[in-house]
Amino acid sequence: MNVKSYEKYVCTLNLSPPATMKEIALIETLFTLKLPAEYTDFLLFTNGAAGIIQETYVDIYSIDLVIECNRFYHSKDLPYNDFLFIASNGGEEQYAFDLRKNEMPILEIDMEDDVDYARFCGTSFLAFLDHLYNLRWE
Repeated sequence: MNVKSYEKYVCTLNLSPPATMKEIALIETLFTLKLPAEYTDFLLFTNGAAGIIQETYVDIYSIDLVIECNRFYHSKDLPYNDFLFIASNGGEEQYAFDLRKNEMPILEIDMEDDVDYARFCGTSFLAFLDHLYNLRWE
């Protein structure tokens, strides 16, 4: 994925400096997984971003926050070991890769609700950004 692929999604976000491949490898090692290429490309463009995409606030975590958040949720007696949390809406909803599926779709999980009620947000990181871009609140 090149920058043009997600330019319209991030133009209103506060972007961080890019991540390094070493930092990305740390997530993959700690959580024993291979991150999707689109997400890796995004991290190499910006190691975290926050702001409003159209009408929706999003905080896409830096690698440090991904590690901190997932260590917390994976270490407790909580039903979140099958997810890799990568972002939030600034409230009780978190966005996570669903590790139960090979394609690792992204779900929105209300942290005060049962994970069975998680909402589908896209089959890829780019589809997730598009989902946020097209989300409308009435």
